[in-house]
Amino acid sequence: MRSVIVLFGFLAVELCLGCLPTQTVVTTTTTVAPYPCSVCPMIYGSGCLGGATDVCATVAQVGLMYTLGVIPGYSFGDANTCSTIFSCPLGTTSQVKLPITGTIVPGPSLVIAWCQETGANAGTWYYGIPPAVTPVEIVATQCQGIVSG
Repeated sequence: MRSVIVLFGFLAVELCLGCLPTQTVVTTTTTVAPYPCSVCPMIYGSGCLGGATDVCATVAQVGLMYTLGVIPGYSFGDANTCSTIFSCPLGTTSQVKLPITGTIVPGPSLVIAWCQETGANAGTWYYGIPPAVTPVEIVATQCQGIVSG
């Protein structure tokens, strides 16, 4: 009788252990596309440009991607054109930093920034596509938090 009780006790413990929930660990990674340009520096800053708030959207929040070649959807540029097109997420607005003075001004709602990898202006970023918009030279851009008042 004692063997039967021990056997039932052992089976009961095994049954209970078999019913314990298990934890599945799923590992996800976020990869950033390789930067395709070599002469043009990345134009979207990792920190805020300055201004009323120190809250800025990250590259991941903006979904920023760079391309090398003709600007998709605009038929502008050539094989040596580095570009990015983005809109700032809700609660932020684009800002651009101008060269020489370092002045930070409001940017367009749809930022289309481009830079030539070769030629006289290689490595210089602009926003605006001619002839619709006169290109403006910029040294940085960012999606800055909006201050509500």
